[in-house]
Amino acid sequence: MRHSLTRFLPVIAAALLLFTGVPPDTLAQSSNTTKLNAPLVFRGSIFRFKISPDSSTVVYSAEQDTNDVRELYSVPIAGGIPIKLSIPFGMEGRVEDFDISPDSRWVIYTARMSFDRRPALYSVPIDGGTSIKLDQPTIENSYVYDFMISDDSSTVIYTGSQDDFLKIE
Repeated sequence: MRHSLTRFLPVIAAALLLFTGVPPDTLAQSSNTTKLNAPLVFRGSIFRFKISPDSSTVVYSAEQDTNDVRELYSVPIAGGIPIKLSIPFGMEGRVEDFDISPDSRWVIYTARMSFDRRPALYSVPIDGGTSIKLDQPTIENSYVYDFMISDDSSTVIYTGSQDDFLKIE
């Protein structure tokens, strides 16, 4: 197996050079790295991250404070103390998906309060504050399937089951 991996090293090195414009050995020697997340709980993981459109902030979902609870955090890209953005969850609650508004001011996310609950849609300022629930279901167990933020950051459009659990609207 080791022999077959060495065969691909020149290809991997060329891909790194192509995508970064910096030779791989230069990347390996760089000491300009900054850890952005706080320490994770035992067996905790970072699941996703995104850089804001203005390149000032990193937003990430992680099991940082509690095992099996995936929460949302933001931190300045230059480093600092991560801020928890998501609402408080029950056991096995989690952020399902998130996106950053084009103006870099808001994070829109779907989250389930606990394992047996269906995702709801929330917005929160990227630098922290109170999360606001955006979907207004008329039935119990409503479900948000997908969402998109308008280019001017003024509107969030989503699909979900609002009035009928079996119907996506």
